[in-house]
This record gives sequence, C-alpha cells and structure tokens, in this order.
Amino acid sequence: MKTKYLKLTAILLFLAGSLYSCKEEPEVPEEYVEIDSNEFFYILFSASSIDVPEKELPEWLVAKIRELEATKLTFPLFNARIVRGEWRRQTVYFVYHSFLSNSELYNEFYNENGERLMRTGADDTELCHFRSTSKNWTLIWSIDYVEIDNNEFSRILFSAPPVDVPEEELPEWLVLKIRGIESIQMTFFNARIVRGEWRNRTVYFVYHTFQSSSEYYYEDGERIMWTGVHEPNSPFRNFISTSRNWVLIWRIEGGTY
Repeated sequence: MKTKYLKLTAILLFLAGSLYSCKEEPEVPEEYVEIDSNEFFYILFSASSIDVPEKELPEWLVAKIRELEATKLTFPLFNARIVRGEWRRQTVYFVYHSFLSNSELYNEFYNENGERLMRTGADDTELCHFRSTSKNWTLIWSIDYVEIDNNEFSRILFSAPPVDVPEEELPEWLVLKIRGIESIQMTFFNARIVRGEWRNRTVYFVYHTFQSSSEYYYEDGERIMWTGVHEPNSPFRNFISTSRNWVLIWRIEGGTY
C-alpha cells in the first residue's frame, strides 16, 4: 500500500510539474521609443506608396473607397489617402480625408476586419503604445487635390456665400482689424473678411481696397505668409487648392467690386 501511495504521489508531482511548465510565461512589457502625435502623423503622411490591386483589399475598405470617390465628385478639392501598417501582429489601416478635424483623426484607424481600433479620448497609454509600436506604414490608395490657379481661387473667395456671425464669436485680433478698417473714411472703399478651413484649422482672408500684401491668417492671428508663391512646390499652391468652406463673415461696400 505504501508503495502504491508513493507511486501515486510521484505521478501527481510529475503532472503538476508538466502543467506548470506549459503555463505561458508572463508577458514582458515591450520596450519602445515613445513618439508624439506630430511625429506619428508625419510618418503616416510621408509613407512611401505601393501598388495594391483592389481585389486584394478587404470588402469593407473597398466600400469606404467608393464613398470617398463619391465625395470627390461633389467636392473637387477633396483629397484622401489610405495607409496600411502593422500593430500587434495584425494589419491595420488609417483612412484619412480632408474633411476630418484633428480631434477625429484617431477615430479612423481600423483593424483588418474594419473594426475601429480606438476613439478620441482613448487611454493615453494605449494611444502612446499604438503610435510608438505600429510600423511598416505604406500608402496604398489616394485621391489628390485638383490644383487651381490664383484667378480661380480669387473667384472662390469673392463669391463666398455670406453667413451671419455675431461679433462676440470672432477672435479679438479680428475685431480690432475690423475697427481699424471701419475707421477708413472713403466713399468707394470696399472691404471683406472671409473664413475658411485649411489643414483642419480655421483661416481668414482680410481684404480691403488699398491692400498691398497677402492678408491670410490662422485663427490665432498668425499671418500665413510664404516666399516664392509661384514656385512649383510653394506651400501657397497647396493652400489655394486645398483650403475649403470659405464663407463671407463681414464686409463694407462703399462701391462695386
């Protein structure tokens, strides 16, 4: 009986050891160099392009592409891109288009099944891990903007539809500009301010009859100014072709334009 007991004990100890050895080792936290949002989106928007046949893309992504193409037909200055990468051993996608605001960017990351990876306001630790450990991003599809010239851009600005914006909703620096313009006493003096969007920021164009320089501003009053406006790769060429949603928010008409 004692021999049987010893044998049974030995078997149990062996099985216990086998079970312990089959247990997964605790996951060691992955070490990585942390990168911030600006650097991360720079990586995404500078990703090299590769040719991927549409038949190799998941159905949900093809459906999104059809939606983006339809939007392009309505808004000629619309631009969009899809980049593909890897994260936690799975394929992931970033679907960008020019109507996204900065706060919505993180909403547009998907896994290979079309499920959103995270939303705005997700846990900072998870976002940091995603930014810093996702890799191998490549551009697999895009719609570029249609370039327009200065004359067409001027037509857009000066035919912008008017909207009623209470003065208390305007930034202080812009109200001060309005006061300065109103102080000009001339019969045939004309002025207008139009508001639009560029690269997910509010921008303003301040025009008056005696204007001698470009008066484009960000929402904080910082002037948008470039040299070499007519050069092929001038940022201004991008600005006039991709800014959008221009509306007339204030004007003085002392004569006809």
